[in-house]
Amino acid sequence: MRLWTEKKGDEDVYLVSLETDKKECDFISRKISSLIEEGYRYGDFSVLIRMSYLSRNLEEALIKRGIPYQVIGGVKFYERAEVKDVLAYIRFALQPKDTQAFKRIINLPPRGIGERTVEKIKQFYDTDWLQALEDAYPNLPERIQMRIQEFLEIVDYIRKHGNNKPSETAKYLVNAIGYEDYLENKYKDWEDRVANIHELFNALKEVEKSGKTFLEFLEESSLSQAQDNLENTNSVKIMTVHASKRS
Repeated sequence: MRLWTEKKGDEDVYLVSLETDKKECDFISRKISSLIEEGYRYGDFSVLIRMSYLSRNLEEALIKRGIPYQVIGGVKFYERAEVKDVLAYIRFALQPKDTQAFKRIINLPPRGIGERTVEKIKQFYDTDWLQALEDAYPNLPERIQMRIQEFLEIVDYIRKHGNNKPSETAKYLVNAIGYEDYLENKYKDWEDRVANIHELFNALKEVEKSGKTFLEFLEESSLSQAQDNLENTNSVKIMTVHASKRS
C-alpha cells in the first residue's frame, strides 16, 4: 500500500527500525531530549502505541531521562490495578508490616475474609500482620481458618523466593490464586489486564537478570519517582492508536 499527502512543506516522515522494544523506547526518549535542547516543549510530543501494555518500557525510558509524561485514556503501567495487586502480594510477603498491602490482598481474589474478620485479626496485631494472622487463627471460624491457611502457604512461598526470583514468584502467585480467571470474570477488558500482568512478568525478569532484588526494584524511579500531575500540559502524551481515534 502506497501512502501519500497532497500537503506541501513541513518535515518528511521517516522510519527507524530497531532490534527490540527497549531500544525503540530508548531512541524515542533520546530524540525527545535532544529536541527539547533545540527549544521544543515536552507538550509538543505524542507517542502512539499499539496496545496499552506496551507503555511500560516507554514509561521507564522517559522516567530515566526525567521526561514528564501522561498516559492519555489510560493509567500509567505501575498504577494499573492488576499490576498493583500482584506487586502488593510480593511486597506484603517481604514486608509484613505493610498495612496497605495487607488490606489490598487479604481478600483478593475474594476468599470470604471481609472487614469484620480483618477487624478481628487487627486485635491480635503486635509486630506485623503475619504474626496477627497466626495469633488470630484459633479464634476464627473453621471456614475462615481454611482460607487463612491457604493464604499463608502462598505468602510463605513468596517470602522464600520473591526477593531473588520475582518473575517466577509472580507467575506462581497468579496461578495459585487463579488471578487470570478472576480478571476474566470481573472485567470486560480482562484480556488487556492479563496482557499487563504478562508484561509485569517481563519487567520482573529484567530485575532478575540485572541481579537486583525485588525490594531494590521497588525503590527504583519507575515505581517511586513523583511525576507531574495530570493537570500539567507540558508533558509528553502517550496513548494507544485506538484512543487517539477518540481524541
